[in-house]
Amino acid sequence: MQTFTFNGKELPLMPHQTLQALLMGQKNLENCAIMVNGQHVPREQYTDIRVQAGDVIECVRMMQGG
Repeated sequence: MQTFTFNGKELPLMPHQTLQALLMGQKNLENCAIMVNGQHVPREQYTDIRVQAGDVIECVRMMQGG
């Protein structure tokens, strides 16, 4: 079975799964940037990106610091 990683969890790859379809089932993603294999993906591209076997997808939250 082919898999990908989302926020540190290995998940099964669904045929033709877009990034948008993956994110629709997730909670608490309002204020995060999505990274696919270390590259930021703008929201307007979520429907164009197909999740591939071996992808590493992360929700990255920006934090204030000082």
